[in-house]
Amino acid sequence: MDKESNKSIKFILASIVVILMVMLLVRWYSPYEVVDIKIINMSVNISEGGFGFDVRNDSLSFGKLTIGDTSKRNIILYQDKYECLKVKIRKQGDIAKWIKVSDRVFNLDRGIKKNVSFVLKVPNDAKKGFYNTTLTIIMYK
Repeated sequence: MDKESNKSIKFILASIVVILMVMLLVRWYSPYEVVDIKIINMSVNISEGGFGFDVRNDSLSFGKLTIGDTSKRNIILYQDKYECLKVKIRKQGDIAKWIKVSDRVFNLDRGIKKNVSFVLKVPNDAKKGFYNTTLTIIMYK
């Protein structure tokens, strides 16, 4: 091997070591430990008219809406295992920007029920069709 190849290999190895060290330090000094992650599918069907709803409890559906419509859904979070958990709610996907969340980061004390609202407003430039988004609820202690 020539000098240039040796330098490249040493640089790559040094980079890997630095990355691993940073990852270990972040994990070591992280103030929170993840205790639960819930992933919930959210959906809406944009159509020309009519209405519809979905009563399944394995997802959060906003039903069948038309351009400009608004729909609201709620979930109740509860935990009785830990004194207090920090909760973060994230949404990502096709309609994430259409949805407003009442509380995205909060503390959930033992034995207390927390109602979180999700309001979807279909924008005027939306196209007809079926849309999905993923809601992720992360609980830390």
